[in-house]
Amino acid sequence: MATADIPVILNLDVEPDEIHVNRKDPKPWSGFEFSHNYLKDFRRKFEEACGKPVHFTWGLRMDPQIALSYGSATWVIDRYGSLFDEYRELGDEIGIHVHTYRWSDRLDRWIDDCGNSGWVAECLGESVEAFRQAFGASPRIMRFGNYWLSTDAINQADTLGVLYDLTLEPGRKSIVSADRQLQSGPTPDLSSVPRVPYVPSRNDFGIPETYGNRRNIWMIPLTSAYLSPGWGPAGLKHRVVRLMRNGIRDRFQSVPLQMASQWQGANSFSCMLDRAIETQTRPYLAFAIRSYLNGADFSFTDSSLHALLNHSAQSRFRFCTPDEAMGIIASDPL
Repeated sequence: MATADIPVILNLDVEPDEIHVNRKDPKPWSGFEFSHNYLKDFRRKFEEACGKPVHFTWGLRMDPQIALSYGSATWVIDRYGSLFDEYRELGDEIGIHVHTYRWSDRLDRWIDDCGNSGWVAECLGESVEAFRQAFGASPRIMRFGNYWLSTDAINQADTLGVLYDLTLEPGRKSIVSADRQLQSGPTPDLSSVPRVPYVPSRNDFGIPETYGNRRNIWMIPLTSAYLSPGWGPAGLKHRVVRLMRNGIRDRFQSVPLQMASQWQGANSFSCMLDRAIETQTRPYLAFAIRSYLNGADFSFTDSSLHALLNHSAQSRFRFCTPDEAMGIIASDPL
C-alpha cells in the first residue's frame, strides 16, 4: 500500500461570513468569493505538482436561516450560480451544509436549536428541497454544522437520498452550551466512532450497521491523528487519558486534524499528516474548511493547505469527491 493513491476529500462549507446573520442587512458572502479565487489557484498548483485532476466538494447553506435572512433558501445559487456551474464542469461534488439556527423573537437573535428534533428535521428537509429546486436532484453529500449530529438526522438524510455524510470529527468531545437558551442540545461525544468509512446503524449513527449494507448512506469521518506530548509526568498523563477516552484501537486517531487550527513544532500539520497516514490500514484524508477563509484564522488554513501541497506523500494524493474516494478505497486490496 506504500505506493497506492491516497484519496483526499476537501470540503468547503459555503456559508455567510457572519454566524449570526443580520436579518435587516444581510451581507454578500465575501468569504466565499475570496475562497473561490484562493482555491482556484490552489487547484492549479496541486494539479501542476501531482499531475492529477483536482476535485473539491462544496456544501451549500440552504436552510431556514438563509431563507429568512436572504429571502430564499436558494439564494447562494441565485447569486453565485455561475460558479457552481463551473465547479460541476470541473467534476466537483456539490451538496448541502446544514445549520439548525432558529430566530427567537423573545431573545431577538439566532439560537442553535439542535436539541429540537422537529426543528432539525425541518432544517434538513428544507435544505434538501431547496437543493432539488436548484439542481433538479437530491444532494448526495451532507455535512451538519457546529459539530452536531444525531441518529434521527442521519436516518432522515438516508430517506431523502443523501449518500455520504461528512460531519464526523473523531476524537471530539461533547460540547454543552453554558446557556441552553442559545444552544438547546449538546454535541455528541465522538471519541468512540469509527475512523474509517462505514454504514451507520439505524439505532446509533456512531456504530456500523451489523446486518450488512442494507441502506445507502455512508459516514466518512474526517481525518484525525494524535499529538506528541513529550515525556515526563505530563506526557504520561496525556497518553493515559488518550487511551481511556479513545480505546486501544483509536488512541492514535484522537485529535481532529482541523486546518484552521495552529499546528507547530513536533505537532506541525505535516507531522500530523504523517501520523494520520501511518495509522490507517488503507489511508485516506478528509478535511472540511469554512468559506470565510479571509477571517482571522486564514493564515492557519493557508499554512495547512501548503503543508499538504508540499508533503512528502504529495505524489500519492488524489483530490477527489467522496464517491471517487470510496471507489478507490473499495478497489484497493488490503
